[in-house]
Amino acid sequence: MNCSICNAEIPENQDRCPHCGAAAQPAAPPEPPKESKNLKKGLIIGGGVVVAAAAGIGIFMASNTKDPKTVVMDALKGVYSAENVNPGEEVFGLGQIYGEFSKTGGEMGGSLAFAGSSNPDLNMLMGAGVNIHAASDVTNKKFVETVGIQYSGMDLANLTIYADDTYLMAALPEFTSKVLTVNYADDLAGQIANSPLAAEIEYLFTEEEKEAFENYIAYLTDISAGKKTPFDLKALWQRYKEGSQAMNNFKEAITVTKADSQTFSYDGKEQKCTGYDVVIPKEAVVDFARTSSKFFLEDESFKKDFLEYLNVMMDLRGIGLYETILDEEFSTTEEMLAQMWENMDQGAEKAVNQLEKSLEGDVTMKVYVTKPGRLASLDGTCRFVFEEEDPLDVKLTAVLEGGSYPTQNGNFNLILEDGTDTLTVELEKAGEYTDKVLNSNWDLNLQFNNEKIQVTYDNDYDRETGDSQIRISGGEGKGDMVSLTITGIVDELEKGKNFHYTFDSLEVAEENWAMSLKLKGEFYLRNLQSEIIAPQGEQMDVLKATEEEWEELGNEILMNLYSLILGGGFF
Repeated sequence: MNCSICNAEIPENQDRCPHCGAAAQPAAPPEPPKESKNLKKGLIIGGGVVVAAAAGIGIFMASNTKDPKTVVMDALKGVYSAENVNPGEEVFGLGQIYGEFSKTGGEMGGSLAFAGSSNPDLNMLMGAGVNIHAASDVTNKKFVETVGIQYSGMDLANLTIYADDTYLMAALPEFTSKVLTVNYADDLAGQIANSPLAAEIEYLFTEEEKEAFENYIAYLTDISAGKKTPFDLKALWQRYKEGSQAMNNFKEAITVTKADSQTFSYDGKEQKCTGYDVVIPKEAVVDFARTSSKFFLEDESFKKDFLEYLNVMMDLRGIGLYETILDEEFSTTEEMLAQMWENMDQGAEKAVNQLEKSLEGDVTMKVYVTKPGRLASLDGTCRFVFEEEDPLDVKLTAVLEGGSYPTQNGNFNLILEDGTDTLTVELEKAGEYTDKVLNSNWDLNLQFNNEKIQVTYDNDYDRETGDSQIRISGGEGKGDMVSLTITGIVDELEKGKNFHYTFDSLEVAEENWAMSLKLKGEFYLRNLQSEIIAPQGEQMDVLKATEEEWEELGNEILMNLYSLILGGGFF
């Protein structure tokens, strides 16, 4: 044993330490280890948590397992979901600018000028061009548009059209100092009826015609001011989705069963995708077509808009140009509308009956969906049979490879084939969207038997420099391709507010011509930059002007035209 004081070894036959003299004490036997109550509790609690978690995960997985039909429907809806990325809108915001254009106003326009040709004879047009500028101020109800023509760098003519809530004006300052005006807000029909022009042609407006014309102008004015939105297709579609059972019945009739898995390339990597067999019964297709057509033809808002339009146009039938537009056999627009609706209803029913008669069996599809629920592939087929004609087989194949949005990359094929002819439509898409580039490529091939047409579209945009190149080509093949190439730069960009594109070269070439044309110019779309002002000059009321004033105006225009021709070096 060892000494308890100095730890020196003590022989077994001695009772004291030979080094320090301390009494030897036998070591106490080791205590048995105590059971830890905390550890036991921890193990029990931990085990319970693990069991509960496992059970919870199992319950969660079971409750969140979608049935095959839901998986397929969600994948199909996701292809064009509003939540998908829109690279063009994210980068440029053109949709936002257009939206503001219709709500509050804005400016848009551009120019195009001849910049040379491989044919020397055409270079005499160097400097010739056209420019357009349009501005709208919805708040103050003003609009202006100017179209200009240039030759050899000189302005030949600039036509300006201006409108507000009272006046419509036109100015051509290179040819006349006068501004032609019409006050359309103050009894326009009466002004026309009492104008010297009407007297000159000996045309007398009746009170009925005056009222009809006023109603027509009021109808157009309300549309331009946003007070009316006739034939609102967006609202009609929304009513259809909310009020028609066509879609719900169609979905209910579809059967979806799980099938084999297959590997597809999606988002740049190989992914194992689950397959589904989809069957759309023939009866469901026919019922969907019939129910949908009935809904649109029975929509009261659409019928009301159409009836109002017919009322306005029918009232005009006795005025000059409009007298042959409407059928005289109807005494009221209600009768005409009823007959038109009956004709359309009969036509729709005839088309549905033909569909029911010609569609042979069900529509079948094979669909593959990625683990996150994206559509990777769709392969659908159906057949139509006709009397005394060969059956028509229809096959649609779509392979989506994803990217920034589901259809950025992929292949799409449509084949229509009977016993004699075959029509094939093939589209291949490739694109890239990063913080540095926005590129898109489309390759479209149309083939009918042995005849083929190819169209390609390439758009490359450098987000860092603004450099851009767009190339569109089309034709029947090598040696017969026409191409349009635009090279330029986005030199002003404020997303959703201002977009300005300057193209240094717009070149049109055709392989068989051995000739090319080059143009240059710009395009812009932006929020309203400045106040819209009416054209300046001596106003001439078109409906009050006398024959002498019209002759004076004509002489002024002719003199300025002669001066322009002689002084502009045209001859």
